[in-house]
Amino acid sequence: MIRHKDNLAFTTVRERELPDHTAQQVLKDEEIELTNPQSKAKYPGRLRRVAVWDEKNQQTVELITNNFRWAAQTIGDLYKSRWEIEIFFRDIKQLLHIKTFIGTSKNAVMIQIWTALITILLLKAMKATAKFGWHLSNLVAFIRLNIFVKIELQKWLDRPFEDHEKPPQKSQQGVVIFGNDRSSESQIFPLSVNRLKDKWHIYLAFSQEQTKSAEMLLSDSVYLGWL
Repeated sequence: MIRHKDNLAFTTVRERELPDHTAQQVLKDEEIELTNPQSKAKYPGRLRRVAVWDEKNQQTVELITNNFRWAAQTIGDLYKSRWEIEIFFRDIKQLLHIKTFIGTSKNAVMIQIWTALITILLLKAMKATAKFGWHLSNLVAFIRLNIFVKIELQKWLDRPFEDHEKPPQKSQQGVVIFGNDRSSESQIFPLSVNRLKDKWHIYLAFSQEQTKSAEMLLSDSVYLGWL
């Protein structure tokens, strides 16, 4: 299926009947034969010419196909879907600046393709959920500028030009104590559950009381400092 070109030379063989109550966007459905000698030598058989109205762009789309089984409306819808796919891959190439493959092995190529697909789908999902009327190219540019800014993503997508409060810090400051455990029921938070030789542990304390408790529970303790 291809788009009808203005310089295509053809003659109409038969007009196909259009449905009365369905597929009102179909303007023409006919069988044609090519009249240009070079074109006719390459494809001597009949072709199908379908004209449909594109409501979104307010224009007539004329299509040439060799499929005589599908309905004319189905052929028009298929071309629209094909156009959306072309736009999808155009966005990947232009917005993500993917023009060449970094690696040449099959694994490297597949990783880059899947990474690009996941990235563009995430961007389109953010655009769809945002209340602000983003253009995809503007969204990509703004994300590049704010990639290291700590802010709630959905609020920024909805109101990108307003000042937002920084998200609360979830991390806590503590000390790391390294030593040999004297008690099997320690109240200090273990930073790592992996045991070293002679049951040596690493513990994380968040207050002076916990630090003293750690020094009492651990023999040969070593103070490593604040995190």
